[in-house]
Amino acid sequence: MTEQKHLKHRVRERMAKTGERYASARAHVIAKAEPAAAAPPAEHHAPPAASPDAVLAATGRELRDWFALLDEHEATTWGHTRIARWLREEQGVAGWWAQSVTVSYERARGLREVHETARGFEAGVSRTIALPAATLFAALHERMTAEAVGVRTATPPRHARYDLPEGRMHLVVEPKGEDRATVYLVHHKLPDSEAVARHKARWRAWLAEAKAELERS
Repeated sequence: MTEQKHLKHRVRERMAKTGERYASARAHVIAKAEPAAAAPPAEHHAPPAASPDAVLAATGRELRDWFALLDEHEATTWGHTRIARWLREEQGVAGWWAQSVTVSYERARGLREVHETARGFEAGVSRTIALPAATLFAALHERMTAEAVGVRTATPPRHARYDLPEGRMHLVVEPKGEDRATVYLVHHKLPDSEAVARHKARWRAWLAEAKAELERS
């Protein structure tokens, strides 16, 4: 196996033993393997959670400067909640932007993979369909119920949550006028980025098929 696969294997083993989510378990595995003072934090070329220009405009500081400041405080050992709280309470960064800077930092330092959130990995897709929102919700809810192992909540005609064989689904329908609506599917609590890619393709095809059938009928 490659070194990256070895790392993932060790992370999965720790997750199974401790119940930690991926980012936290990965940080502990890396900390054990490499003494903190041995080398500067590794740079990972992952996309940030928000545009660097937008972060600069909103916070008054560039992402690279936030990263340097967090490195000075050895924030790679803190965990997501502590970093975001420190940005809000000590640096005055507004809540949404504190989360964006935190996620961007975690990605840049290899603590969080793309598509990973505090709830695990998520796959999101959307599609606009030429049906009234209430009609579209009813049709998609019926279809999704057939895919799910259980319905957690349903609030017609806007959103519903389901338990799936792997993870959970959040269905949201937003009206776009009287005869059109956009549906958003967010499949969360996935185990890794490979599952994200697999389910993103699956739900894109599912929505494309639903769109074709519903608009035709």
